[in-house]
Amino acid sequence: MFEDLAIYRIKINYLEDWKVYFLSDVQRLRGDVAFAPMKDDGREWRIVLSWRPLENVRKKYSSVEAQAKETIKQLAKGKQVKSFEIIDHKVSQVNGHETIFYNLIVKYYKRGGLLKQNIADCIIRFLLLHCPESDRCMILYEESDYPIEQERIFEDVIKSFDCHSPAR
Repeated sequence: MFEDLAIYRIKINYLEDWKVYFLSDVQRLRGDVAFAPMKDDGREWRIVLSWRPLENVRKKYSSVEAQAKETIKQLAKGKQVKSFEIIDHKVSQVNGHETIFYNLIVKYYKRGGLLKQNIADCIIRFLLLHCPESDRCMILYEESDYPIEQERIFEDVIKSFDCHSPAR
């Protein structure tokens, strides 16, 4: 079962047995909220929704696709990133907006103990959109350090996502 979260006219569903936490000071034009299982069993899996002022994003990027490509380029430059592979990439529509979806597998260096580093896999899936109705750029992403058996959960969260629900 899913629960609903609504904040600043953004609506999204998350699993009812997950915790919700804020990663930053949340404001109408800027915020980060995360959803993660209550029990992590030593594994990491979370879904994060971030939003920023669209005006600032449009000054830097000519399109959603250009921003998505730059996001991947910045990811690849990460100190801990060894390599990555694009599994899937598609253009779709969410709330009437063009969206870009990427599914990646990232190999990264993970501390294994005292001075030891292991190479681990991280699955990252993200959806990026520009919403002129709310003047926000939004990124919805999922990251996990293990293959996710229930890929449909992220897909259900995307289907529930409303970036500019009507004001009451």
